[in-house]
Amino acid sequence: MTNTIKKGVPIRYMFTLPFILLLLISLGVVGFVSVQNSQKIARAYANDQMDEIDSKISNRLATFLAEPLKINETNASLMKSKFLDPTKTDEFLKYFWNQGAVFPNYGTIEFANSNGEIYGANASQKYIVMADKALTDNSINRYTVNENGYRFSLINETKNYDARKRSWYKEAVSAHKPIWTEISPSVTTQRLDISAVSPYYENNELKGVFVVDVSLGKISDYLKSLEIGKTGQAFILEKSGDVIAGSTIEQPFIVEGDNSTLSRLNVSNISDSIIKNTYDFVISKKPDLLSIDKTEEYSFNIDRKPYFLHITPYIDAQGIEWIVFVLIPESDFMENADKSAIFTINLTLVFILITAITGLVLGRKIVKPLNELNNGAKSVSEGDLDKTISIAPIREIGELASSFNHMAIDLKKSRIDLENYSKDLEKEVAQRTIDLNQKMSELEKMNKFMTNRELKMIELKNEIKNLKDKATPSS
Repeated sequence: MTNTIKKGVPIRYMFTLPFILLLLISLGVVGFVSVQNSQKIARAYANDQMDEIDSKISNRLATFLAEPLKINETNASLMKSKFLDPTKTDEFLKYFWNQGAVFPNYGTIEFANSNGEIYGANASQKYIVMADKALTDNSINRYTVNENGYRFSLINETKNYDARKRSWYKEAVSAHKPIWTEISPSVTTQRLDISAVSPYYENNELKGVFVVDVSLGKISDYLKSLEIGKTGQAFILEKSGDVIAGSTIEQPFIVEGDNSTLSRLNVSNISDSIIKNTYDFVISKKPDLLSIDKTEEYSFNIDRKPYFLHITPYIDAQGIEWIVFVLIPESDFMENADKSAIFTINLTLVFILITAITGLVLGRKIVKPLNELNNGAKSVSEGDLDKTISIAPIREIGELASSFNHMAIDLKKSRIDLENYSKDLEKEVAQRTIDLNQKMSELEKMNKFMTNRELKMIELKNEIKNLKDKATPSS
């Protein structure tokens, strides 16, 4: 029986373990819910951030690409009002130079007339360009610019130039309205341009084409300036997969041959596997990129790493049909959720430790007086009724200790009373034994007396009989 009792669970564990178990369950549930909520918040934050980036890129493209069309419209109005006179060559060129200084984000601003001649300036790269039959003998020349905004010294010369043979000129004339040209290499610089072109008519007669060149590098520069998560990226493609710009793409073209021939960079030839995999994923979902008419959101994995993807079309009335990709690893947004999860786990461990220590301390405070009660009970069971228990500060245990002490006192009193009663009983028994012995002695004496008397009576009867017998004569 004793061994069975000793194998029981100590009361301090009975106090501590349930609290720890309940705390584990409670904090586990709270931690799980907290982590889930953190992940939901992180995903919502990711979508908000990506929507914001989408909006920034779309607004930037809208503003950046609207300006060249307005520049052409303004120049056409000024020429129609005779404010611009293309026959005054140097003043005409100086106007474009000054205008370029006002709009430094764009390339060459120019006018190509119906004779194939061209006049323009590129303030950002600090040159004036001109192809004039009389002044340059059909060559297109680039010049430095003096402090007054006039052409100064020749930089280079390309012979046999006719603007009418350029694709952008033909596209403008064919469209009969302002449009964007196809992307093509610049004639004078190693870059890809898209040009805003606007045919100019007087009395329904074509007089030429106004042009503003836009370098794709400027769009890439903007994308590179954006904070796209921590390791995210943005890139813009045409429906063919040809690259317009990218935050991680150095140049949207490939240099071939003797470093003078540029060709478009297609996503299939790009070295960035993330962009390739993203494009392949989107094509698997949307074979026709132009069928995307609004922002679409995806989540997918690249090399087992989850990514968030937003795809937004950018289309304008002048012929641009581009697709904007914003791609951010999930880890960029989940870092805070992971930190929250780690914090929750650490907090849980701290609470468990505090609860365990608190439970052990409280258990000890409860167990100590209970052990004293237990030892007191053992002492009482062994006959030590003088044992008293100190009153514990815990009310219930204090009351139990007080009851135990009263019980011990009562037991001691009862034992004393029992001992006194036993002594009195022994005395009474002894006295009665003496009295009984006396009475037995008297009875014994009486019995002997009576026996002797009876014997004497018998002897007397026998003597009387003998006397009778002697007195009676025989026949």
